[in-house]
Amino acid sequence: MTYDSMKDQVSPDKEPRMVDCVVLKGRHPGMAAAPFQTPLGQRIFDQVSQAAWLQWLAHSKMLINEHNLKLSEPDAREYLLKSCEAWLFEGQNAPPPGWVPSSGGFVPVLKKKSAQN
Repeated sequence: MTYDSMKDQVSPDKEPRMVDCVVLKGRHPGMAAAPFQTPLGQRIFDQVSQAAWLQWLAHSKMLINEHNLKLSEPDAREYLLKSCEAWLFEGQNAPPPGWVPSSGGFVPVLKKKSAQN
């Protein structure tokens, strides 16, 4: 934003683009561009704030690590896109099963081997 001293106001073309964020429930600054060039990317651009998108990115890192996703594989990318849509638009933002918060973030809970092994 720039201040125009001649008009005693902020130039409207320099103000951040505002969106009605479906995640944070209110008007918040939006992203400068769509995250990807698809209908889902446009929907995110129109309805998700920059702050909510950054929250999703943090959550997506956890999913990538928990599920050992290789984003070079089509199935992994499809899973992440479906998770993105569910997290942003359907309120499915719980951590993956088996994750327990720790003071340093999330750590996996390892399954114990059965007595038969």
